[in-house]
Amino acid sequence: MMAEIRYSIAWQRNDSRAIAGAKVFWRNLGLDAETIEKRVPELCNVAWSGDKVIGVTTVKLDEILRVKCRTGFLRCAVAPEYRKHYLATFLTRDSLTILEYWSLDNPQARLQGLAFIIEAAELGSKAVFPMWADWNTHYNLIGYTPSDDQIRLAWFRHARLA
Repeated sequence: MMAEIRYSIAWQRNDSRAIAGAKVFWRNLGLDAETIEKRVPELCNVAWSGDKVIGVTTVKLDEILRVKCRTGFLRCAVAPEYRKHYLATFLTRDSLTILEYWSLDNPQARLQGLAFIIEAAELGSKAVFPMWADWNTHYNLIGYTPSDDQIRLAWFRHARLA
């Protein structure tokens, strides 16, 4: 029987328990120590099964020049045994909400949305749709990377073009 899955917000909270759990999680996925340390301040949302971290999102704030706005770039990782359980979908959806509310509380950050690059082969069947309205996230295709991976963006409801 699978333990109950719960989530905790880690964005800008310096939560020592979430950080320690995420570090173990990342090491188990094979990330090197330098990469792990770079991701710690980007930790956004954490999924737990008991006391074990089973999924995380990280967000790096940056500009998207093609749409002339500042966004968060999302990364999502889920433990292999928990993939195909919609965990990535829930982590991603909740990260959008976390960042949207943080953006409202921190207008000086000028954050307008949350973006990500599709790298997971599992999302290939969805890649044919330019708009994703799943789970009320509204991630839309805005372009491609030089390696031909899709870039998706969800605008925050309070976003305004300059």
